[in-house]
Amino acid sequence: MPDRIARVWSGTEWESITSPTVPANSVVYYQATSPSSPVTGQAWFDSSTNILKVYSGSSWISTTIDLSSYATQSYVGNAANIPTLDSTKVPTISINTQTESYTLVLTDAGKLIYIDSSIDFSLTIPTNSSVAYPIGTKIDIVQAGVGVVTVSPESGVTMNSESSKTKILARYCGASLVKTSTDTWILLGALKT
Repeated sequence: MPDRIARVWSGTEWESITSPTVPANSVVYYQATSPSSPVTGQAWFDSSTNILKVYSGSSWISTTIDLSSYATQSYVGNAANIPTLDSTKVPTISINTQTESYTLVLTDAGKLIYIDSSIDFSLTIPTNSSVAYPIGTKIDIVQAGVGVVTVSPESGVTMNSESSKTKILARYCGASLVKTSTDTWILLGALKT
């Protein structure tokens, strides 16, 4: 079985975090000024420049990682500030409720399409030229009503699924669409033909 011990770079070797030579201040700091008494290998997110820096043993070296897109998020300055789980930090998903046949739009990316229909329902995947979702886009689907939900790609769109299944299995079952290339999607989940 492989070694499952967390390690920290000491400047000359990887040391187990249970080793007495590992520094107590080896957390990543988020602040505008460099941490006092840094140790080799310690990381610091410079909030004034939005750049991650690492201490070389004699100076702080800037990485090429610009974290400005994350600058509005909360960061841990020290172990006492580790966030706890509460309702403001739990990730949520937006829900788009539909009751009639529907063609996906760009704002559906990352959402749950909640289909509450008493009649059969067609959910259409548009071509990339109509709606340019980024590759890797995920859209979740739930059949909440008794109407059978069929996922249908427009002409020019390839949808791959197990045994070419296109329908949600039953009421309160779901599936996910994931875009894998320009006009190709995969449909995963509770499906039937």
